[in-house]
Amino acid sequence: MSKRETLKTHLKPIELFEIFPSKDIRNIAPRHSGELPWTVRMILRGIGGKVEDSRVLSYLLFETGYIQDLMDLGYQDALEQKDKIIGFLRK
Repeated sequence: MSKRETLKTHLKPIELFEIFPSKDIRNIAPRHSGELPWTVRMILRGIGGKVEDSRVLSYLLFETGYIQDLMDLGYQDALEQKDKIIGFLRK
């Protein structure tokens, strides 16, 4: 949206702050493939998917171990960017 269009709508621009994982979560997922329920593993095999396929796993895994690893990664990444995060929130 152009500046002129923004002025007509009374919208205000907002600043964005993005945090991206320092590690590819697709590399974390295969370590937790055994946590998937048996039925999900069988369905994946039945449709020709590999249980170890990290792209599929990263979308399907909501098991405790995987989620904990993601939360730990997010926490560590946030600690590494703590000053930037605080500065953004104080604006």
